[in-house]
Amino acid sequence: MCCYVSKKTLNELDKIINNYKIKVLDDINNHFNLNIEKHKFRNMFLERNEIAINIKKTPINYDNCHAIVYYTKYGYNQCKRKKNEDSFCSLHS
Repeated sequence: MCCYVSKKTLNELDKIINNYKIKVLDDINNHFNLNIEKHKFRNMFLERNEIAINIKKTPINYDNCHAIVYYTKYGYNQCKRKKNEDSFCSLHS
């Protein structure tokens, strides 16, 4: 069984979860009288440190498109789409 979820749906779900986390943190701050600014208290738990991973040195997959693309978080890498007859996917041909 295979199922696909769009980026839009995932982003909406992430926003809903983030809003719920904010409400819970605000309730904790108020209930326990922590007297910490809302934004400062939220950032203590919600701030994410994204680690940039450069996977440029991965071996070439000859079944995929031969185009080299730049991913913001990962650097330069091979396109992940399946290739057509001309060694490139429909986007890069």
